[in-house]
Amino acid sequence: MIEPLSTAPHTSSSRNETRPPRELVSELIWSAATRRGARRVNADAVASRVDPDSHGVVVALADGIGDQALAAQVARAAVDASARTSCEAGPVEAVLAAQRVLRTRYPAGGDCVLVVAMPFPGCHRLAWVGNCRAYRWDADTLEQVSADQTMAEHFRVRHQQATPRMEHVITNTVRTTLPEDIRWTEVNTVHSGLVLSSDGVHRVLAESVIHSVLVQPRAAIATPLAACLVDTALRLGGRDNASAVVAEHSSTPHLPTPRTPGHRGTGPKSVSQR
Repeated sequence: MIEPLSTAPHTSSSRNETRPPRELVSELIWSAATRRGARRVNADAVASRVDPDSHGVVVALADGIGDQALAAQVARAAVDASARTSCEAGPVEAVLAAQRVLRTRYPAGGDCVLVVAMPFPGCHRLAWVGNCRAYRWDADTLEQVSADQTMAEHFRVRHQQATPRMEHVITNTVRTTLPEDIRWTEVNTVHSGLVLSSDGVHRVLAESVIHSVLVQPRAAIATPLAACLVDTALRLGGRDNASAVVAEHSSTPHLPTPRTPGHRGTGPKSVSQR
């Protein structure tokens, strides 16, 4: 289960994002799971906190770069800092808060990729760096609403051929990102759910498989949906650490067209090998 974090001091906004009212339009049920694969260390981390102003759940998922204790430590520090960021400040500021913690607490190194989801009236605002992903889903559809910051994606958007190895080359991270390179989007969640995942899940499971796990009859399963996704990825041969966060409604009609993610940047900047 996601562990709620202690209330953070108020952070003023520097991102021109509208402050949400206390009554949110959408209410979601959240679950989270993280498992160590064939790695020595589980360097994935998830965290959440109920925002005291909006009363919505702020959620963060990080994937530490490397297979050592430091990778796990910086991932945990990143999600804790992100989840403590107020909705008034916004998800981009949450990523920058994680960056400040990494640079201050771990000046010698250690890095991760990160995705953050924050509640706003009728929607969630998401921000990310690296290749953690976000999806929106309902009973009929699963749609990726984030865009990977990898060498493979850099070539794909330019209609150039990408090799499988390029999927493992990260072009932006929490430690190295510039504010303008943090990507973000706004997702309508009035009648739809969200999935956040590390690449240990979405690199193993096709979107059709992810969706089939999400829409299986609840009476047939006793495990939360996030754990179902993670366990399925490992059962189908995943060797990396696998983590997922799932938000669901009791009913989820068909999805409207998503907004295009912003802040796509101009190209690869800092490169990290996973």
